[in-house]
This record gives sequence, C-alpha cells and structure tokens, in this order.
Amino acid sequence: MNKFFLSKTALEDIKNIYVYSLQQWGKVQAEKYVEAIYADFKLLADNKNLGKNKYDLPFLLYPSGRHCIVYVIHNAEIVIITVINQLRDIEGFLNEFGKEFEKEINLLIK
Repeated sequence: MNKFFLSKTALEDIKNIYVYSLQQWGKVQAEKYVEAIYADFKLLADNKNLGKNKYDLPFLLYPSGRHCIVYVIHNAEIVIITVINQLRDIEGFLNEFGKEFEKEINLLIK
C-alpha cells in the first residue's frame, strides 16, 4: 500500500466531520463514515489518478460520501489537503485558500 499524508486542515476536517456525525447520527454511524473516508484515502494512495481536476486548479478532487477529498500527487504519494462538504462552493473555497494550501503542501513534502 502506498502512503498518504494529511494536512493540518484535513485532520481538522476529519475531526469536525466525526463530531458533527456523532451529534447527528450517533457513534456507530460517525465511526463508519470516518472509516469510509479513510478507506478512500487508501484507495487514492493506491490509485492516484482517480481524482479529477474540475476547476483548473492544482488539486484533484474525489467524492467520498457527502464530502469531497481534495489532494495533490507528490512523487509516489498523495497529500490530502482538505475534506470538504460537496454542498459548499468548492471552487470558491479552493480559490480563496489555494495559496495557503500550497504552502502547507510544501512543508509536508520536505
């Protein structure tokens, strides 16, 4: 299995997704949902090109449940940038925070 790395933002996203899911649907469902997202991280690490570049930005997107995994490929690994709800304005969000994500990516890959 290939490696994947999570940015600070992605870690915070996962935490927030778990807390929200826990409050809405309970522990069992929250754990299943987060486990499914992690399974998609592993799937992407092994199949890097599954994601699509929808917005002409330097990020790939892959749907995971009601969320979208945003990542980049670096050498033989992937860096998960964020996990964002599909109902959000993903393009606007990435345009707004893209430069900050690029800085974080550079720190992670060094």
